[in-house]
Amino acid sequence: MTASLLLLTVCYAFLAMLVVALCLYTRWPFWLKTTVIVATAAFSMLSYDALIAVLGFPSSGRLPERFVVHSAVIAQPNKATGDKGMIYVWATAMTKDGPAKEPRAYEVMYDKDLNKTITEALRRGNSGITQIGQAVTPEDRESSNFVSRFMSSVKTQRIRMQDMPDPSLPEK
Repeated sequence: MTASLLLLTVCYAFLAMLVVALCLYTRWPFWLKTTVIVATAAFSMLSYDALIAVLGFPSSGRLPERFVVHSAVIAQPNKATGDKGMIYVWATAMTKDGPAKEPRAYEVMYDKDLNKTITEALRRGNSGITQIGQAVTPEDRESSNFVSRFMSSVKTQRIRMQDMPDPSLPEK
């Protein structure tokens, strides 16, 4: 990854030199030169952030509706440092045609119930039983109060785990 970051830095430096050359050797008005410089800097930062999101760092987006769990790492909350904790799930989305081609890492806010669910799924997965996860929508939850359902779905994501069913074999 170091070579790709070096290449990215060289590309940004080349772009910055090009913008400086345009600003020095053209008769553009001052406001246009300033706008070009600010826009170039902003787009460079945005493209870097977008690149980091693609390079394998966990997605902070919601887990897919149905997914196969491969592994997870649970970072417990730490009151001494003020860390709220995270759960990192490595999963493959399930489509109507079967699992997606590539797994993805997801980042979910820590929750005690989710910790128990993921820990049990990992234990069963280590026993050789493939685990299927399903995102639970607020309507599936037991709470009847709309506000509490909405607030709980914003803070953390709820999932339900089950064993992957045995494939049905065709008749002979």
